[in-house]
Amino acid sequence: MRVGAQRPRWTALLVGLLHLITISSGEEDMNQPLLPQITDTETEVTVNKGKTAKLKCTVINQGTKTVIWKRVDEPNPLTIGTFPYVADTRISTTHNKYKNIWTLHINRVQLSDAGRYECQVSTKDHVFKHFRLLVTDEEIEEEEVPRVVLTGKKYVEIGQPIELICNATGEEEPPQDLDWFHNGDKINSVSGSGVEITKYKSLELKSIISKLLIEKAKMTDKGDYICRVGHKDDDAASILLFVLNAATNNVKRGTEKDVDKKSSAEKKTGKEVKEGTITYVTGKGSGFSTSTVSMATHPVHLITWTFVLIYLFQYTLQGRGLVIHHAP
Repeated sequence: MRVGAQRPRWTALLVGLLHLITISSGEEDMNQPLLPQITDTETEVTVNKGKTAKLKCTVINQGTKTVIWKRVDEPNPLTIGTFPYVADTRISTTHNKYKNIWTLHINRVQLSDAGRYECQVSTKDHVFKHFRLLVTDEEIEEEEVPRVVLTGKKYVEIGQPIELICNATGEEEPPQDLDWFHNGDKINSVSGSGVEITKYKSLELKSIISKLLIEKAKMTDKGDYICRVGHKDDDAASILLFVLNAATNNVKRGTEKDVDKKSSAEKKTGKEVKEGTITYVTGKGSGFSTSTVSMATHPVHLITWTFVLIYLFQYTLQGRGLVIHHAP
């Protein structure tokens, strides 16, 4: 009876032990990190020769792992993350961090670029997916390029800030990057130099926007400013900037129209043009030299005015040119 009474106790202890082992094993499984995975996506892409090939690899549970693009038949990678690993400037990788899409770009694709490509995640489990690129022989001479717009003031007073905004829009997504140039030299943003370059991308607008800020304009800052995407001049916009020194010039040089108005006024003939306190009346006759007469406008000389006007009228009938200097 004593042995039979002890059996249920041993059975309960054994069941409890098995239960603890099961719970412990389940907790270990839950604490294990999820393995990276590459989701189903389009694995065969066909592109015309001369266009841009884009292979898209979507990764989930990436964690701290790195995404690598390579050709299946070559040992070395093409890109590691967004950094190129080959000297071919046509090849680059972009990362859409919101959807975690790693896109391999091959610009101006050639027939030799056709083949199998691999997107892999740097893990010991060797997570990867193969893609196939087909290139047709129909060449497209001109590839669509990002639209680049450069805005900002063309006239800046010395000591005032210079601020230029560059907006570059891509076809399907924002361009990779853009560069600033001043009179042909690349501009770099260096701490403490008074020159600052900021950039951000808008996936919604498919644009990259950059601002060039020079805190205090110097006379040497004048010249041609260029914002360029890529390596072709077609992917660029420029603006000619003038730095004005108000201390040495009493005339406000805010617009080009002021200069145009003055030059056009000086060229007028047959009309009255005022400059300061002197009035010029010009008239030209065909085949005759220009005559010049000076007159005073004081009331005492009204009689003289009358004779002079008759004299001028006679010269006009004869077709002679006329210049009148009117001094107060």
